[in-house]
Amino acid sequence: MGRDLYWPPSVRRNATVADVVGSPEGQLVAGCGRDSARRGLAGAPRQQDPWSRWATSYYGGKDIAHHRNIVWSQGLLDPWSGGGVYPPGGGVEGPLRQNISADGSQVALLIDLGGHHLDLFFEDPADPNAVKEVRRIEEEMVSQWCDEWRAMADEVVI
Repeated sequence: MGRDLYWPPSVRRNATVADVVGSPEGQLVAGCGRDSARRGLAGAPRQQDPWSRWATSYYGGKDIAHHRNIVWSQGLLDPWSGGGVYPPGGGVEGPLRQNISADGSQVALLIDLGGHHLDLFFEDPADPNAVKEVRRIEEEMVSQWCDEWRAMADEVVI
């Protein structure tokens, strides 16, 4: 650990997972395993995964409100889509487009019949309608961001 190109500056080199997120031994996932077992669901983790908190520990959490120009493509056929980035009150049951930021420069876009990467593939006649709409929105947003950048660059005098 601690040797890759993108190692965060806030963590010392050669740190271990335990150094950063603490020792997970014996810690139960808060109710997850018990609740799942009670409902007859098998396979839920019985102990906390030390890697499940690494991004929060390294980068300071999910406070992304100050970021701009991000599209979070959520493929609802992905088993992990429930853990995606959604606004408060949004999620997999919400509309196709969900604003993450107040200014709308960050959005979650839901692809109901595809994976999170389907919007990056070439068009195909069999594409579900949601991915066609997601691609249209993405193209519109990127064009808007480019226009904003050009307008800002024109204002800067060197």
